[in-house]
Amino acid sequence: ASNSANAKSWAVALVSGITAFLVESEELKSFFIMLIPLLSLCYIDSYYLALERKFRKIYTRAVKAYQEGQLSKEFLYHLEPERVFLRDVICAAKSHSVWPFYFLVILVPVLFYILSNLGSRPHGSTP
Repeated sequence: ASNSANAKSWAVALVSGITAFLVESEELKSFFIMLIPLLSLCYIDSYYLALERKFRKIYTRAVKAYQEGQLSKEFLYHLEPERVFLRDVICAAKSHSVWPFYFLVILVPVLFYILSNLGSRPHGSTP
């Protein structure tokens, strides 16, 4: 849970800092530079959520084995999760704790780009 919070706080700080810098320098068309680290943070957040889900499966199996009286020392000390595949990360990215946040955060540079293009269009011209 703390990994997710850290990724999200980095994303907000990144968008805030780069937005302030680009607005001050009047380089509004460079907002898409934010997408690379934002997509990376989204991937990291989704990866840790997928990993957490793998650990929860192990925990559930351990509790079930304990309740059935079949919990062995080997199982207890070998709590290594299965490998996290890209499909697991994509599934985690679809979670309500990931996609709405990153959708809105990624929407900011896109909106700033659109607004900066509207402001720079010569008066009276049509798209």
